Amino acid sequence: MQYLKKYISTVSIILILILFISIISSCKQKSLTITSSKLSNSDSLIFVEMQDSLKSNYQNKDNNQLIKLSNKIISNFPNNSTDIEIKIAYLHYFKENYYLARYYFRKASEEFKSKGMQTEYAEQLSNIGVVMEKSGMYPKALDNYLQALTIFEKLKIKIKIARVSSNIGIIYQQLNEDNKSIKYYKIAMNIAEKENNLIVAANCYNNIATYFEEFKQNYDSALFYYNKAKNIYIKTSKSNKLLIIENNIGNNYLLKKEFNIADSIFKSVLQKSIDYGFESRITPILNNQAQSYILQKKYAKALSKVNQSLALDKNIQNKELELESLILLSEIYKKQNNYEKYSEILTQQYDIKEDISGIEQKKQINTLNIKYEVDKKESQIQILKLNNDIKNREILQLWLLIIIVILISIGGFIVFYLQRKNNKLINAQMRRDIADYINKINRIETQNISKEKEITKNRETQITKRTNEFDITDRENDVLLLIAKGYKNAKIAETLFISVNTVKYHTKNIFIKLDVKNRIEAVSKANGL
Repeated sequence: MQYLKKYISTVSIILILILFISIISSCKQKSLTITSSKLSNSDSLIFVEMQDSLKSNYQNKDNNQLIKLSNKIISNFPNNSTDIEIKIAYLHYFKENYYLARYYFRKASEEFKSKGMQTEYAEQLSNIGVVMEKSGMYPKALDNYLQALTIFEKLKIKIKIARVSSNIGIIYQQLNEDNKSIKYYKIAMNIAEKENNLIVAANCYNNIATYFEEFKQNYDSALFYYNKAKNIYIKTSKSNKLLIIENNIGNNYLLKKEFNIADSIFKSVLQKSIDYGFESRITPILNNQAQSYILQKKYAKALSKVNQSLALDKNIQNKELELESLILLSEIYKKQNNYEKYSEILTQQYDIKEDISGIEQKKQINTLNIKYEVDKKESQIQILKLNNDIKNREILQLWLLIIIVILISIGGFIVFYLQRKNNKLINAQMRRDIADYINKINRIETQNISKEKEITKNRETQITKRTNEFDITDRENDVLLLIAKGYKNAKIAETLFISVNTVKYHTKNIFIKLDVKNRIEAVSKANGL
């Protein structure tokens, strides 16, 4: 029972992750920078033949052999080796051999750099970024994109700036840095709109839509941008991209729980995929329909769609898609409380995971199966009686956990908000108090200065009146006033533009006329003290 409980939870988590990853992978629009061919017609025919030979060797998937064949093709075109390296890189990329794609894009980029061909060099940096992104090497992909962007900005090639900026936005979205992501999406969108480049603009609209969908859960804004992209793809007859966009639109209505609209869109997209022969798009759409029916508790319809999907998955031998379909199927059986079928599907899931991921998961599945069978034989009656209790307990525990997390989050946010608000009020009050204190000090200083000036003026007036009684000349009066201020002889001489000796002469006369012996007595007598 414990193992069954663990795997029910595990499958639920896996389902959520797979659905999320499938949405992300289907949403983001990025592309390699295609370099135009410079080969003659005859060389092009020779290259195509060699390329077909290289493709046929992909059955062995021996990288050493593929490198030998690739290098042999390149050596046949010495005058166009760089262009051939790029074409070879494209071939490996579309074969999902990202290691060799990156290797040949890198070789081409180094040759362009050595020749000073900055535009072509930046294009290959961007291509390397795409390959690294596909490989999940997001930081390294970002480095290459940013280098390419710097060069394109320096060269002022606007539409290439837009393309690379859009790719940078995707990387930041993968790294969950949503503010940086939307910044680069908007840069790309603004350039594409100004340059009237519909395809780049459509990709930007799509990427911005995924931002609103994934980070903001703002499905109305996401639908607004998805529809803008859709209108462009209709005009430009981009059937495959149009189907992706319409599928994304359906997903958003599904997330909004507007099931009738979502089901209608999925039905339309499914028919178009069949008409256009896009087999790889059919299974995800069937699974989307199944997911919609599960949410609506229409398990019979959901089961029909998943079975159709499984049949197609097995026909095209796509293990990843088959695993997604099986996860949905297990969810349906779980909802129907059909634990026997549920257990069988779990086994199939883990068998496929073994093919995808390796032997370790195979061991875990075998252990699970053995333990489950033992528990089943020993406790079959108890399982039947306790199934409902276990299910209810799981639901209760999950809800309690969710409620606790929500309450803690809300409480933490409220405390943080109130604390922050209180701190702001305290800081504001402190700033006001400091400002008032400074103003008060300034007023006191101003008053003191005014009083001091008034006292000085009164003193000077008093001295002037007194000196008139002692027959002191104007120049002697000027000297006496400066003496009263405490000026030394040198400072008095500098102030009155006279020599120090002249100051001494006037000082001596002042002492004689006032009948005093020093400066202090002279000032006191002049003040009438």
